Amino acid sequence: MFENVKVETYTLKAIEIISNYNNLFFTLDLGHNIRYGNIAKEMFLKYDDRIKHIHLHDFNGSKDHQELFTGILNIKEELDFCKSKNIDVLIEVKRKEELVNSVNKLHKFDYMI
Repeated sequence: MFENVKVETYTLKAIEIISNYNNLFFTLDLGHNIRYGNIAKEMFLKYDDRIKHIHLHDFNGSKDHQELFTGILNIKEELDFCKSKNIDVLIEVKRKEELVNSVNKLHKFDYMI
């Protein structure tokens, strides 16, 4: 698995190289993606059949790995994207309380099945 963090020129090249191997896949971190200007998602979508996991956390403008629905990430849009591609989603926050709050909000807004 290859996960996006900050996207640099060499990262874009690595994505292209990895996409040529049938046994290598991508983890798209949507919180990192919004932090660094949506570059990774655009690049990964060229190989969307290779995205196998999503890391989901919010970004508040200065810090990522924030509780869902507390920052600028469009959670609904991203979850709709994940559902349309049938991609597993992992909530990636730092503290237990943030995870519980994130899951509760997902239930409240009917995103959990």
